[in-house]
Amino acid sequence: MPERRDLLWKYYARREDYLLAAKALSDLALREGGMSLSERVYYLAQALTNAKSAASVGSEDVEFTTGLQERIDVAQVQLEIVRAVEGHPDMSESEKVEPLEQLNSELLGLDDLYQHFARPLRLLEPILLILKTADTRVEDVCTAVWNQLLRQRAAQVPIDASVGELVTDLCRKYYPSEGAPADLVLPLVYTEAAPHRDTTAPGWATEAMLAGGVGLRDLWDVATLMHDEAPAEDREYFAEEAAAVISAWLKNASGPGLQHDLPPADVEHFASAYLLRTQGAALDARRSETRKVMNAAKSAAARF
Repeated sequence: MPERRDLLWKYYARREDYLLAAKALSDLALREGGMSLSERVYYLAQALTNAKSAASVGSEDVEFTTGLQERIDVAQVQLEIVRAVEGHPDMSESEKVEPLEQLNSELLGLDDLYQHFARPLRLLEPILLILKTADTRVEDVCTAVWNQLLRQRAAQVPIDASVGELVTDLCRKYYPSEGAPADLVLPLVYTEAAPHRDTTAPGWATEAMLAGGVGLRDLWDVATLMHDEAPAEDREYFAEEAAAVISAWLKNASGPGLQHDLPPADVEHFASAYLLRTQGAALDARRSETRKVMNAAKSAAARF
């Protein structure tokens, strides 16, 4: 009975033996059978609260407290996997029974959660969460998951709105971590967005990542590098994305940190090169807007 299993830790807590209460709660969370996953997570959270209370009265156990926090982080991943299985669109209700019973029977480690649930059931976002929580880089897995998530969403139109919303959400959840490392994810998003240039708004990929918390300098470095390495016919796309970074930079032009967000000399060099390349060329509305941004960037950068 829940009331009986709570007696010991509550007894210790009343006596202000918070560390013993925390350890009793931890033992409860790890006990086999008789509890749902949500109850186990509750006991872990209570254990952490009591461990922190113990620290406040001078009986801290740093190793134990750190281990509790790690267990809670992994248990939160397990809860997300339960939710993903419950809402899995390609599994029948009968197919969900066995994995849900297993997930609710005990607390599992990240390797078990990945090998036995997230990977075989193709739970894409939980895989990113596992990479983030484990702080482990697995480049092929991370790249494959991001590609599949973006391509699934690209089936919806308008692409810039639907995929942009996904990119912002994923960046907010996982960036910067091994679930969304900058050197993998930023080029990937730009690469996936580039073929849709003619049917999407200029700069939408940059704006989506900015909204997700990606820094201006990270976006600038990637967009300009990809611009310089792209074949001539694709450079205009990356120039538009660089212009979106510059536009966000210029919005802070009155602030004292403008020169620290982007390197002014690099901005001036890029803008000047673009203006020289497009001078006298026939310009559509998109390229005219990009030139306008580059002119403003050149003027702003020259002030430093």
